[in-house]
Amino acid sequence: MKVVHELEPFVEKDSKILILGSIPSVKSREEGFYYMHPQNRFWKVLSLVYQEVLPQTIQDKKAFLKRHQIALYDVLSSCEIEGSKDETIRNEKPNKLRPLLQKSEIARVYTTGRKAYQFYQKYSEKELDLKAIPLPSTSPLNAKMTLQSLQQAYQVLLKSELSTLVEPLLAWYQKEKRHLPWRNTNDPYSIWISEIMLQQTRVEAVKRYYERFLKELPTIASLAMVEEDRLLKLWEGLGYYSRARNLQKAAQILVEKYEGMFPKDYEAVRSLPGVGNYTAGAILSIAFSMPYPAVDGNVFRVLSRFLNVDEDITKPLTRLKMENRIKEVLTPFNAKALNQALMELGALICLPKEKAKCSLCPLQALCKAHQENTVSILPIKPKKKEVPILQKTILLLVFDDTYALLKRPSKGLLAGLYQFPELEGMLSRKEVLIKVREQGLQPLYIEEMPLQKHVFTHQIWEMKGYSIRVTEKNDSYLWVSKEELSSYSIPTAYSYYSPLERKN
Repeated sequence: MKVVHELEPFVEKDSKILILGSIPSVKSREEGFYYMHPQNRFWKVLSLVYQEVLPQTIQDKKAFLKRHQIALYDVLSSCEIEGSKDETIRNEKPNKLRPLLQKSEIARVYTTGRKAYQFYQKYSEKELDLKAIPLPSTSPLNAKMTLQSLQQAYQVLLKSELSTLVEPLLAWYQKEKRHLPWRNTNDPYSIWISEIMLQQTRVEAVKRYYERFLKELPTIASLAMVEEDRLLKLWEGLGYYSRARNLQKAAQILVEKYEGMFPKDYEAVRSLPGVGNYTAGAILSIAFSMPYPAVDGNVFRVLSRFLNVDEDITKPLTRLKMENRIKEVLTPFNAKALNQALMELGALICLPKEKAKCSLCPLQALCKAHQENTVSILPIKPKKKEVPILQKTILLLVFDDTYALLKRPSKGLLAGLYQFPELEGMLSRKEVLIKVREQGLQPLYIEEMPLQKHVFTHQIWEMKGYSIRVTEKNDSYLWVSKEELSSYSIPTAYSYYSPLERKN
């Protein structure tokens, strides 16, 4: 037997709440149990909770669900069942609910009735890593629950898990926020530049680069047209140079498609090179007060502790669920401040592991991780893979006050930047002299420079340097004066040995 419900499962793109139906008897399925049975009080309870007129027709009910961003689904919707008694259900074929979360904004799951809760726990909780909130059944069989008591129980639908966070966090932010240059503007271009610079880079380090960058490239059009070498020179010291290249690619798209203006459409912004969910949300919420979440590492840490979520934060579904939870409390009136407040709390107070300053946190009394003593272990991350260590010998070749440079390949790590010549391995003075002569150069003088270490995201360089004066130059290198060195973009990993800013 296959039962097709009069009201099919309902989910919209902006659905924020998922209500899963009870598992009924065979008889009640045959009679259209899916909240459509004349004696079922489900719609009465919802109309009381949301203080609306009781919806009567299928279209009224769909409009009601859409209006309140509710998704409605049967745990065993339209599946084959058989049984000799009303309470017997066999051949259970539970739905996979992951697609519902991936195509909507569902942040909370509720089950109506004991059986629905049991089935969700059995089949779906592990798949989604999202605990359901059990609600009493509205079936006429649940006679012990009056309409008034059901209404009281269902009031929970109106409350987001994060609703208590908003007021104290915003009050703290207004009082304690740092005065940063990118917080003095609503210009989406300036905010975009700051957000890209702040990726993998400390705030204090970004300040001087941010102001210099905007002074030279004050508009999207100027960024789109600048020569790549000049762009990379402006970015020098910030690292992760692909960010700068993506900025320019995105600027060129904005000039071509949007007349050099930033669109207010989330998908349009999200599609730009180098822009992910976080950056799109940050730009649109800070520049235009649009209620989009901006979940970076700091925000993840704050929310995983506030909610005491022990999920792997590197999983895409975990990020999606966290973004959906924030969407429930974001409005055009608070989006700009609330997103920045969450970032600020994570940067200043809700620090990693034992560094967390819980005694100074405005959310301490509300924080579930603080209550459960799990602050130091949240958020959950998989163990990092061991980072490979590469050993290199850097050569500062000098001829008549000029220095040898090489342009790196156009693809790969530090692509298109300039470097001093290098050799693989940590070579001795004798080995280096042999290698230099093999290049057709005659050393006059050699000086060993200090060991240095540079950490990238996926590898570590251990470096040994030699300053070598030679009798002539060759065509393998670009030879530039000390003054000219400042116009070439040389990554920090090599600048340890630069005569301009050698670090001893």
